[in-house]
Amino acid sequence: MMTKKSIIVCLTVWLVLGAIPQAAIGSNRFHTALLKQIAAKTKVTSVVDTLSTGEHILLIAFRKQALVAIVESGQVSHIGYAFFSPEQRAAYGKYLCNFIERYFLELDIPTNEHIPAVQRMKEDRVSISHRNLSASGMRALCADSMTRVHLTVTGDKGYTFQWLKNDKEVQSISFPIEYDLLTGTEMEERENTFVDEVRKHVCGDEGRTVPEKDKMVKAWKDNYYTDKGGSYILDILACNQYYELDDKGKVCPIYNRTYLVESLYNLFTTNLVENNFTIDISVRKYGFKHEIVSVPLKQWVSYFLKAGCKPYFGIIRQEDEQVECELFMHNSVLGYNHIMNIVFPTKQLEAREGHIKARLLCYVNTSRITNIFDDSNPKRK
Repeated sequence: MMTKKSIIVCLTVWLVLGAIPQAAIGSNRFHTALLKQIAAKTKVTSVVDTLSTGEHILLIAFRKQALVAIVESGQVSHIGYAFFSPEQRAAYGKYLCNFIERYFLELDIPTNEHIPAVQRMKEDRVSISHRNLSASGMRALCADSMTRVHLTVTGDKGYTFQWLKNDKEVQSISFPIEYDLLTGTEMEERENTFVDEVRKHVCGDEGRTVPEKDKMVKAWKDNYYTDKGGSYILDILACNQYYELDDKGKVCPIYNRTYLVESLYNLFTTNLVENNFTIDISVRKYGFKHEIVSVPLKQWVSYFLKAGCKPYFGIIRQEDEQVECELFMHNSVLGYNHIMNIVFPTKQLEAREGHIKARLLCYVNTSRITNIFDDSNPKRK
């Protein structure tokens, strides 16, 4: 019988060996290679090259349907049919609205493979209740003030958009929660973009919010509080932070040698612990390659929190001189995980500086992980 800790180790190895080769890298102007291709095939490249930051309805249409483009941080982050208003995009989630707009456009763009739209949707596991829904019909549906949208999330598995009129469904679209599908990116592209984004990231206020005392769990020990955020996959991976009160009654993160484990939880899941640590991350890539990214620990924590990831931390092995830890950074909206194995030298704890070694797998689909631990999976019997 494998222990929980050995399962995590085996999972990391399996994910590296099971990586799938993918295609080319996008240009600097376009956030993904797919967006660059879409711009070329819809003949809007020269137009989007002139756009400033923001959301734009393009003057050039495709198949007589208006197109929308979004520019963020100097890059074109979205091109698709103009279905949703800015208000709808904010209400339902920009990633989901962007996906629907881009996917409908992709289905209308001729490809060299000549794959019928119905076959493409079947392969992608995208379903539409009324298959004859066109781009013009979709835009009319989104613009109809008499309809309301109901969004259903099925765990980590999928999304369903329903358009209702008088509480009766007039249309629905369902699709899986998979990062590659939702963003139109591929493995090699994601790996390279990830490395570049981590290096360029500028720290904000992510991870610096102190919870209120009354909302934490007080332990039997004096002056010991826990902010519980639940567990993920296994009980040993938890999103917990630990606090104490100073002489003035102010809530402060625990960080000392006496509470080593609690201190590491706070160090790697928040930015409340002032430190000058540098984390040296070996990013595992397809083809048994790797690239070293060295950034301040605070910058790394800020990066994954700003990306919408929730951290789940656990201790794998504790020795006198070092502690081996596992950190899962789970993005439930886009369905991916960054999985990091960390070796922390205990002698550096109180100095609050030094180098920390880590190995990382980025953008691992949540479905690949949860299937391993699903009790209904016959491979676990």
